[in-house]
Amino acid sequence: AGLAGTTVITAPLGRDVFAPGLLARHFEKVESAVFPHWIRSGERLAEQGMAAGMAGIFGEISGGHYGPSMIASGYLGKARALLSGLGFSGPPDDGSELDPEPLTAWMSERLSVPGLDRPWYLSDSGSEALTGPDVLGEINAGIQADLRRLVARGVKSRVPLLEAFISEHRGSQYIQAQALSLRSNLEISIPFAHRECFSLASWIPFGAKIHNRLHRALLDQWWPSGLSRPLAATLVPADAPFLLQEASRAVRRTYEGLRCTAHFRTAGRAPRPRLGWTDFDAFRDPAVHGPVVESLGSDLFDRAAIARSLAALSDPSRPVHAQPYVDQMGKILTVDRLTR
Repeated sequence: AGLAGTTVITAPLGRDVFAPGLLARHFEKVESAVFPHWIRSGERLAEQGMAAGMAGIFGEISGGHYGPSMIASGYLGKARALLSGLGFSGPPDDGSELDPEPLTAWMSERLSVPGLDRPWYLSDSGSEALTGPDVLGEINAGIQADLRRLVARGVKSRVPLLEAFISEHRGSQYIQAQALSLRSNLEISIPFAHRECFSLASWIPFGAKIHNRLHRALLDQWWPSGLSRPLAATLVPADAPFLLQEASRAVRRTYEGLRCTAHFRTAGRAPRPRLGWTDFDAFRDPAVHGPVVESLGSDLFDRAAIARSLAALSDPSRPVHAQPYVDQMGKILTVDRLTR
């Protein structure tokens, strides 16, 4: 039994999740291979008789997820950005309106791509097409054009502009693919996805939303018992003080890191912890990722180079996690399908 009388269905992320045939059957409707586990989830829900699926992806805006910590580098940089947004470390952004040109220039400096290195997975022709001399300028010109458009719409201060930019790009172009990956099997429901709701969420001061402050206040009013439940990410309830949540998160990450290191150094004899959701160990098997590489058909990609990189996953003594490879291969497969 799950929360509020719902049913929780669990299933391992086995080799069938990454089978090229799964993608081939569903890509026409899904149009993304970045979240194959969501495609499989849609199948499982349909098997259970469900008619529609949903994901809380747009709650990330009202939860204060798309702020300065998104562009901060390193764990300490992100921690400083989070503390600043919460008012613990220096004053948070006061929302002062700035003139359009200085505002756009300030944000462009932080978002512009400084240079392009040849990605390890591209062929010679792919590298020439995607990292040529004009590509970097086109990317940065596109970023500046998007910022100017948002400023022209009325976004006139720094953090709201950053939040709007991240929402349009990471939110609508990447994270949204989670829910859309269900649509081969289910109708898609996006609760609260109304223009006025998004507009309201975007105008709420960032400091009032960050770290789910607004969400916790809503739960406290409408479902206070929900705040007392432990969280997988922090190991303490949602109503625990912020510093205690972050301290427990650090403890969890340290514990997972030590256990994973022991697992790899003992060639798998020491068991791995199963606290996080990024458990894609099935992809470490060459019998699983090999057919995925062989399914590539576009001349943009160097299949031999990709196979060599994935070979590191097959060595149980090497501390290499599968999740980043699954994410990258999902993007590669998506481009491959769209450019054939």
